[in-house]
Amino acid sequence: MGLRKQWKKFRQEWAAAERALERAEQRRARRAPEPQPTVCRYRGCTNTPVSHGYCNRCIATFM
Repeated sequence: MGLRKQWKKFRQEWAAAERALERAEQRRARRAPEPQPTVCRYRGCTNTPVSHGYCNRCIATFM
């Protein structure tokens, strides 16, 4: 296989990969964002969560 043919094939594959990536990004953007929890995930705790669904007090307790 000649160098020009290899280069042409490489460019085609690269373009196909870019198109696939673009489609995946569009699909991800169309999905609704996940709802954020309003109460801490730790059982019995009713504080407002900060990160990963846990409140600061529970995070400090786990540390």
